Amino acid sequence: MNQKYEITEIAHPQYPGLYRIRALIDVRYGVKKGDLGGYVQSAENLSQEGNCWIADDAVVCENARVYEAAWITDKSHVSGQAEISGDAHVEGNAAVLENAHVTSGSVADHAVVRGNAEIKKDKRTRKSPRITGSALVYGTVVGNVIVAGGSVIGAEEKLEGGRHSAFIVFFDGEIPASGVDQQEKKSEDSRRKLKRTRVRRGGER
Repeated sequence: MNQKYEITEIAHPQYPGLYRIRALIDVRYGVKKGDLGGYVQSAENLSQEGNCWIADDAVVCENARVYEAAWITDKSHVSGQAEISGDAHVEGNAAVLENAHVTSGSVADHAVVRGNAEIKKDKRTRKSPRITGSALVYGTVVGNVIVAGGSVIGAEEKLEGGRHSAFIVFFDGEIPASGVDQQEKKSEDSRRKLKRTRVRRGGER
């Protein structure tokens, strides 16, 4: 199999053992042969097949895997046993940790997806979720769902969006500075402020 990238000797300035990758072929739009990418711990972190890529200063380490057409950019972080696949995009300062699987949609800003969380496309509607703000997700999010602000989705929760409307979940209390620093549990008072709104096309509620 022809390799699409190599691991260079350019070490991460803060984390020893992580090294930049370099494209050996034109991988996808915006990634040409010779371009430097983000950081990995080993060749197991990024598949040599498909057009998946780790860009900018993004980090994928430990036993985490990126494959198919997944796209990891900016200063995002993927670690543990996490898997990013399909057309998923992890960007900003977002993190996908532990045993989480993101197979479609996007995780952005300071959002954190962890535990056994699943972020995936609805097979019927072909819609994908967006996790953003400082949201913290432990559960399952499927389809046309936006999880924003400082929302916390528990391990036993499953959110599914509809065909013609977006299911928006947001927390309107004080938003933590970074999702990575969020506590694993919110107080009951905080949970009461969690608002869930189904918004129809055109913005009508």
